[in-house]
Amino acid sequence: AGVARAAAPAPSGPQTFDLGADSDDLEAETVDMHLAEAAEADMASASASAAAILPQRPPEPPPVPVEFSSEDVALREALVEFYSVHKPDNLANINSIVERYRGRSVSHLWAALAIKYGVSAREALDLLR
Repeated sequence: AGVARAAAPAPSGPQTFDLGADSDDLEAETVDMHLAEAAEADMASASASAAAILPQRPPEPPPVPVEFSSEDVALREALVEFYSVHKPDNLANINSIVERYRGRSVSHLWAALAIKYGVSAREALDLLR
């Protein structure tokens, strides 16, 4: 009949594996991958820092509509000057602001802007003129 074989004894102590020359290539590849990731992170961080440091140019106001009266153009010019100092992002909306507040609502506009942007009383009076 068959003879039963005894199981090989379990090794005592740490086991080692010989990966041969391939292990150096894998290690170099891993190092290169980590260096590339670090460089990408540095570039993204530098780009974000530069955007925070460099001043952004405010948007240009749109062209004056041909249907604007001379009073509308005067109000528009005053608003361009005001928003250039207090909120440059609103320059893109300047024509719609003029259309909304033209005529009798202009004094209400200047009063609301003075309150909203904390304009001094003297400057607020100058705006109403």
